[in-house]
Amino acid sequence: MTPDSVDAGKIRTEVTIARGRMRGGLDTRSTLDALLRALDELAGPEPERATVVLFKPSGKYYTEERWRIPADGAIGPVSMERSPDFRRIEGGPVLVPEQEPWGYPHLFPSER
Repeated sequence: MTPDSVDAGKIRTEVTIARGRMRGGLDTRSTLDALLRALDELAGPEPERATVVLFKPSGKYYTEERWRIPADGAIGPVSMERSPDFRRIEGGPVLVPEQEPWGYPHLFPSER
């Protein structure tokens, strides 16, 4: 396996959950801690994320998600359109609320 074929973040989350639930001895915890450190090195730094709000085409609230901020110079919330996580619910609007690193919101209107 190569680092590109592994989602180290998802694996790390599962290992962290398993570690929290386990009642095993110190050797098992030490092994899981070493695995978590290796996954952190494999994954590299966690990408910065921003909160977005997705709406249905009718304008009704649908859900809130945390998307990766584009690494290639996100100038403002409008840059979230270049996020690898960008999606719409059936072409509905997407709101990037006021938050860090920007001090103002942005609305991507419905595609319809």
